[in-house]
Amino acid sequence: MNPQKHFRHAWTALAVFLVPAFALADGMYVPERAYPVLPAIPVQRALIVYHDGMETLVVESAMETDSPNVGWILPLPAEPVKLAPAEGGLLTTLAICTGPTVTHDLHAICWPAVWILGLVAPVALKAMLSKNGVTVGGVLAWILLYGLMFSIFSHAGMTSPSHSAVAVRTSRRIGNYDVAVLRTPAAAALSDWLEENAFHPLDERGLALVEDYIHRGWCFVVARLARDQGGEATPHPISATFPAAEPVYPMRLTALAGSTVHVELYVAADRMVEAPRFRCAASAMYHPLPKDEEYPFAWFQYAYPFDLAVGQTDLCDMLWDGCIVTRLQADLRPEAMNKDVELALVEFEPHWDHFYSARGRLGAAIAILLWGAVPLSFCCAVAFYRRTWPEGKWAGRFIALLAGGVLAIAAVVYIAAPVVPVGPGTRLYDIRTRQVAYETIAQAMVRSGDLHAGMSAKEMDAVPQRAVDLGLIEPDYAEGFLTNPFTGTPSRCERSPGNFATSRIGDEVYFCLYDEVGRESRVVALPLPPAGKGDTGTTE
Repeated sequence: MNPQKHFRHAWTALAVFLVPAFALADGMYVPERAYPVLPAIPVQRALIVYHDGMETLVVESAMETDSPNVGWILPLPAEPVKLAPAEGGLLTTLAICTGPTVTHDLHAICWPAVWILGLVAPVALKAMLSKNGVTVGGVLAWILLYGLMFSIFSHAGMTSPSHSAVAVRTSRRIGNYDVAVLRTPAAAALSDWLEENAFHPLDERGLALVEDYIHRGWCFVVARLARDQGGEATPHPISATFPAAEPVYPMRLTALAGSTVHVELYVAADRMVEAPRFRCAASAMYHPLPKDEEYPFAWFQYAYPFDLAVGQTDLCDMLWDGCIVTRLQADLRPEAMNKDVELALVEFEPHWDHFYSARGRLGAAIAILLWGAVPLSFCCAVAFYRRTWPEGKWAGRFIALLAGGVLAIAAVVYIAAPVVPVGPGTRLYDIRTRQVAYETIAQAMVRSGDLHAGMSAKEMDAVPQRAVDLGLIEPDYAEGFLTNPFTGTPSRCERSPGNFATSRIGDEVYFCLYDEVGRESRVVALPLPPAGKGDTGTTE
């Protein structure tokens, strides 16, 4: 057996993982961050803000279809005192900012161990394999040489009608929806009303559920996606505010779809909440931070005790100092949705999910092996100093015990670490570079007249692809430019991390970008639309 040959092969295999660690940016490697992918089942999200006996429920329709009649029914325990459109990026921002932390890229932890091993391991090998062992002078000479090599490498690479039995309490246009608040004495009457208004009538199970809601004094919000002639409407969430003795999320009508649903509830209240069949994925207390010069128009909050921020302006306006935001989630089968979700207020216990990607799990095991090899190499160098084998058996036993312990810990971590599927890893450095590219391209498109204040929502969604078609972005970089690094979906006009939107500030309309916590940054003021085009693409 040739130990030198086996040692060389081991380091060659390890280099496959560790070579990217030496790709330095400004003298420091910036690790990639990964985000969990959504499950391949229907997803339902909602934000519940419960404060002073009032609940604000923000829900979005998950239906996307070309059908001219798209709508849904939302039962509520009391008539809403306020109905309003909600910002489309609200729930996306919450999903990203309260998502689990994922250990994905551990190069930054591994490469210091590699440098230390590069110093200690050759000394240990020389002591073990050489008949004369090592000398103090030889060690000092190697330290000086290694320091010179480290200095060189560390600087390299820096670079409606109504049915008579149904009372329509209010009916109006809410953003892209025609919304009616209904009360009815019987489920059959509501079913007839739905059919008369071009909705599907209720089936037998739906009639039974609605009858129970009526018996408990609930009302119904019916929203239909409004489709203007010659154009398509884009669905967005609807916000309903109503009095409630305790926070609740209506769930039973969802069971009529007959499929498993991944449900995510984000609840802001004075206390933490819990619900049967739901698991707490995150719970944190939020405090406001003062506006600063860089973000004078965006108020954002930090989660305590976690150093995680939420910066989406619409979301921050719904929170208050000391509020607790709880993220609950569950995969519910139809039979598990036989009751509405009743949220119980409980004592606050900070929590944030932490998982590993498959790459992160492997990286954690390798990091343990590397850092465990540092004291192991040092012990070998000392034990074999000026001799081929130490006197007595204590040194050999200690080294074998230390090596076995390191291997055992690495194996346990690799086997036991909880792993979730993730999207592509993204470095914060690359996100910043992408944002700078967006800023430059947006300014160029304003100068060419391809970006202005009169663009519709559909035209705004097409801005990234339009930039590629105009040749403003190199084809090799087009995929990264068109893809949101946080969600892996196409970038779109929405106030959420990794996306863009227009915003009216005073008399000016700005093209804005949104960073990893949803903070808004103004990029460029948009000119007036060309003659014949209205200002339809901005948001207040």
